[in-house]
Amino acid sequence: MLGYGDPMTDASVPDVWAVVPLDGRGGLVHERLHQRPLYLSAVSTVSRVVPEVVVRAEPDDLTRVYAELGAAEVATPVLDPAAWWAALRDTSPRLLLVHDPLCPLAPEDLIRTTLERATDGDRSWAAVRPVTDTVKTATSSRITGTIDRSGLVVVSSPIVVSAAVMTRALADDDPPPLHEPTTLLAWLRARGPVETVPAPSMGRRVDDASSVQLLECMDELSHQLRQARRVAGLSGAPGPTPPAPA
Repeated sequence: MLGYGDPMTDASVPDVWAVVPLDGRGGLVHERLHQRPLYLSAVSTVSRVVPEVVVRAEPDDLTRVYAELGAAEVATPVLDPAAWWAALRDTSPRLLLVHDPLCPLAPEDLIRTTLERATDGDRSWAAVRPVTDTVKTATSSRITGTIDRSGLVVVSSPIVVSAAVMTRALADDDPPPLHEPTTLLAWLRARGPVETVPAPSMGRRVDDASSVQLLECMDELSHQLRQARRVAGLSGAPGPTPPAPA
């Protein structure tokens, strides 16, 4: 088995469909991250792992997506949900790699590791992050307690649907709900075992424009810290201490 961060050779890439679904996520997928639509970061990352990626978009968003991909010189097929499912039904079942565009900076290593683990059996896999917010219980609008968050997680990306689940879904004409990750995870759990893999801080999901800006700042700071460490390594001086992950 490959270790976390080990490169996948062409021979080790499994037979897989890969999709970046924009549908169900509104205009947030078009927010600018490093001066381009944020979903392009997700497409670029997946493209470094599997040979072909499909972008899935609502019919009324196809023209805009085609234009953005063309401006970025990214040659990626774009299909609406119905056409995407029809295309899958015309081929043999295989793993399905779903990369949520609202986790635009989920690292390549995480995608490779999650995909590689999914090749070992009939289990589906999902990247998750720990819950960091305080979670309260309430009755009749009154706070009644605090939930232990140590066992709680939020869905990150990617999610890899096992070939066994996809075989049954295709036979039953039962398309996976890609519009929302939590719904997809519930769909998976109803159809077979699901394992989780921890996602790093940069794999967090954005939920508004301000969180996109925060993620961009975190990414820029991370690059600056890595550069400072390289310079310090060349000079023999100690490098900076990175901030604690959020």
